[in-house]
Amino acid sequence: MGILRRVDEFATSITPVLTVGDARRAIAFYAAAFGAAEVSRTTSPAGNVVAELAIGEARFRVADEAPDAGNLSPDGLRQGRIADPFGHHWLIGRPLSGSGDWAR
Repeated sequence: MGILRRVDEFATSITPVLTVGDARRAIAFYAAAFGAAEVSRTTSPAGNVVAELAIGEARFRVADEAPDAGNLSPDGLRQGRIADPFGHHWLIGRPLSGSGDWAR
């Protein structure tokens, strides 16, 4: 059963990705503010960066925007989610001034 794994092996393994407008600047900020260590970095031919950072045992990624892939930073759209007492999740947001329409 080489490729089958127990569900509990993955129970604590998620890696958040923060999409930003300037990954290099964000990486420097998280390093200075939280002591984040850079684990790895990939730079595309176009110059876009995706880096994995660690704060202690917690890992997360920072990535430049990729509009073609639908990955936009909060600079293009602000939104939040609330859950009502009946279990419905409401996604509430608005485009920021000058950012264009909802999908940009």
